[in-house]
Formats: sequence, structure tokens, C-alpha cells
Amino acid sequence: MYGEEATKQAQKEGEEAAAAYEQEKKDIAAGKIVVPPKPEKKAKPNKEKKTADDKKAVREQKKKERVSAAAAAKKAEEGNAPQKKPGRKRNVEATTTDDAAAPAQKKRKPGRQPSQVGDNNESLLPILSKGVYRAWSLAPREDYQKKTDAELMETAVSRIEAVRKANYAVTEQNQPASVDDMLRSCLPQSSASAIREKGAALLLGLSSNMFGWDLETFVSSRVFDSAEQQKNALAALTSEVAANERFCTLLQGPLCIIGNASPTTRRAHKALGLGLIPIGSSVGEIDCHIGGILLSCSEMAATIRFAPTTAGDFQFAALSDEDTVTLNGKRITPGMGSFPLLNEDVCTVGARVFVFLIAQDK
Repeated sequence: MYGEEATKQAQKEGEEAAAAYEQEKKDIAAGKIVVPPKPEKKAKPNKEKKTADDKKAVREQKKKERVSAAAAAKKAEEGNAPQKKPGRKRNVEATTTDDAAAPAQKKRKPGRQPSQVGDNNESLLPILSKGVYRAWSLAPREDYQKKTDAELMETAVSRIEAVRKANYAVTEQNQPASVDDMLRSCLPQSSASAIREKGAALLLGLSSNMFGWDLETFVSSRVFDSAEQQKNALAALTSEVAANERFCTLLQGPLCIIGNASPTTRRAHKALGLGLIPIGSSVGEIDCHIGGILLSCSEMAATIRFAPTTAGDFQFAALSDEDTVTLNGKRITPGMGSFPLLNEDVCTVGARVFVFLIAQDK
């Protein structure tokens, strides 16, 4: 019931509104109600169009202003005019076209403006010249630029071989060059020259005969799969014993790292044109290359250091648990620390057996 009453009420209000609108129209037609007139629109003033002469006059005026600003800036730089506060420079380039207005300049962020040819900025060429004219020594030598890689390698080889000599003559005039003691490596020696050394520490390879060790007896006591294998083993041991007897090195620095060059190091040494690495010489990080059988020990197996103590002047230590390092028949490891190395102590590093000797002054 409520919905029907609301509908009737709305219908009634609509009819009353329509009747009121119709009555208002009749009253306006009869003159009883006067409608106010609408306000008139104001006419827009006609702007006078600029002629070509007016545009030309404006351009000439702007041109004069820019020229005057450029002249004032030039006087300020020469000191004839009062200095202005630092700020961004105006573009004073004169407009050369008369057909169109000068294009608007893009705004730049505050900061250093790029240097352009012909502007008022100072050229960077004199500044750069002052900064590098003293660096002539850094320029590559002309004789090196003209050489090929093979020629440069040959030059390097001759210098490396010179370093192995006692006088370290590495200059072109063959004058001895001073080398710090920490950089002096081991120097291979012959048995005769080793005897003549005075006050030097030597590593002298030992012969198996000194210990009553016969190669053929040892090989015959082993079991091999074939006679050919036994023959190859005997040949390898014979070669190794011969190399051990030739081993003789003079210690020149306070630190000597003993090891065997890896196959990669040996190939690189040969590729440089240096041939085989001399036994007892230095190569890479090794101060004393034991040579012989490949991989008989690592490249850094043991070390001899000059560090005077109450027990002795030299100290001997192992650097790797995987290598066989002995001192007077007893195997030592890195965990044991260093041991005093005395005159005539017998040491082994990998396949190399040698005696430590300190030449006495006579």
C-alpha cells in the first residue's frame, strides 16, 4: 500500500509542476511577467598586424643589443670594465638571416659550458701541453716500435740470460747493474768453481755411490711386468742420478725457494727461445729449479732462509705436505716449522739429494 501511495504522490507533483509551467508561459504571453534581457557581448578590439618593416626593426634592435652586450663582455675581460658577478654567459652570436626571427636558445643546466672553436672560452690545448710535455720518457722507444715480436723476444732472451751471470750485466753497455739482495736468485755452479767460492752457501748434489747404493742391484730387486719396463726404469734412474751429480747451486739471496718447474712453465720457457731450464737456476717463483723427472715435486716444495739464530744462520723448512722433503734422513712437513740447517747437512727435495755446504774463508 505504501508503494501505491508514493507513486500517486509523485504523479500528482508532476502534474502540478506541468500545470505551473503552462501557467507561467501564458502569463509571459499576456505581459504579466517581464523577462530580463540578456547582456550584450563586448566586441574584441582589433589587433593591428605587424608589418614586415616592424618585424625588421625589432630584429635590428635585438641585434644591436647583442652586439653591445658582446662588446661590454670583452671590455670586462680586458679589465676596462667593472667585473660582473659570475653566471651563465649569454649567446652573443649575431643573427644573419632577415627572413625569420632568431630561434630561441635552449636552456642549459648550470655547470661548465663545452669549449667551442671560435668562442670566448680558453682553449684546452695549452693546458694539456703543459701537463704532458714532461712525460717524454713514457713514450715507447722507436727502436722497439720497429722490431717484430720475434726480434723483441730475442732481445728479452739475451737479457734474461745475462741475469744468470754472476755480474748481472743486463745493460747494453754490459756494465754490471746493481740488484737488490732480495732479488738475487740461485746461480748454477760447476764443481770446480764451487770449491773456489769463499763464504758462500752451496747446494751440492750427491752421488749414489757415496751411500753404497747401486742402481742395477736396486732395479733387480723390484718386480716389473716385462723386461722392457725394467729396462726403461733403469734408464730413467741412471739419467736422474747423473743429473743429481751435476746439481750444484750457489745461494745469493736471503731466501731460496726450491722446487721443480711444472710442464707449463717449461713450455713457456722453451717458447721464449731459452731452451731447457738449467738445473739449479731460477724460473718464475722458483729460486732453485731441481730439474729432472717432471712432477717429482711441486714448484714450491721447500725453502732455505738466512735467519741467524743461536742454533744456526740458515733455516730449512718444507712448504707442502704432498712433497717428500727430508733433513738428514728424517722427513719434515710444514707443520713442524723450520729446522736449523748446518754445514754438511744432507737434504732431499723431491728426487734431488744434496748436501748443504758453507764455504770457509782460508
